[in-house]
Amino acid sequence: MSNAPPVTVPTPVTPPLAASWPPPSIGWLEVALPLWARRWRLLLSGLLGAALGLGLGLSQVVMFPGEASFVVTPTQRPSQAGMSAMSGVPGAVPGSLSPLDLHVAVLKSRRVADRLIERFDLVRGWGVADVSQARALLARRLSFTVARREGIVYVEAEDVHPQRAAALANQAVEELRLILRGFALTEARQRRTFYEAQLARARGALDEAQKRLQASGYDRAALRSEPGAAASAYGRQQAEIAVAEVRLAALR
Repeated sequence: MSNAPPVTVPTPVTPPLAASWPPPSIGWLEVALPLWARRWRLLLSGLLGAALGLGLGLSQVVMFPGEASFVVTPTQRPSQAGMSAMSGVPGAVPGSLSPLDLHVAVLKSRRVADRLIERFDLVRGWGVADVSQARALLARRLSFTVARREGIVYVEAEDVHPQRAAALANQAVEELRLILRGFALTEARQRRTFYEAQLARARGALDEAQKRLQASGYDRAALRSEPGAAASAYGRQQAEIAVAEVRLAALR
């Protein structure tokens, strides 16, 4: 036996195959056949997606905007009578709001909302149950923007009908003007009542003075004919009365 080491025979290495270029093209049948086999599944998926999209489109109501605006001058502030009438308006604290904020507070008042709901019949037009629901929906669809530098208030309304949206915005401004006009009439009525009371008081004082003058022996004709003599006589009489009062006090 020989003790020679075994001889290792190298394993032949197969060279890699060269990649074919260009790659083989895929025929249209290889694409069409799998799609044809799944044609019903694809058709049902398409119909389901179309129905879902149509349902979402119908559920989203298209809203049309309407806008109106008005200018508020710095001196255009509700009167004291108007401020007292606005005590029920949320946020309308006398003396704490600017003229712009006061006008917006009137626009947000329940009085304006009820007038708009009644005028446009929004309970039936919007399909709500009662006036309270219509009032809540109106608060969401009616917004106000204040441009303080320009002194302009913008009224924006939204509705499914563009004509009603524009009418809502314009009527809100008109209701504001009617309310402010009522405030002015209330103040004028209060001033008239005050002046009439003052005039009645002055007339009463004048009539009392005339009665006292006639009781003293002098009338209006005497004062007009001889004002100096009447005045001196009246003065003498007053002096005599004063002397008599002093004497009476001394006797006591």
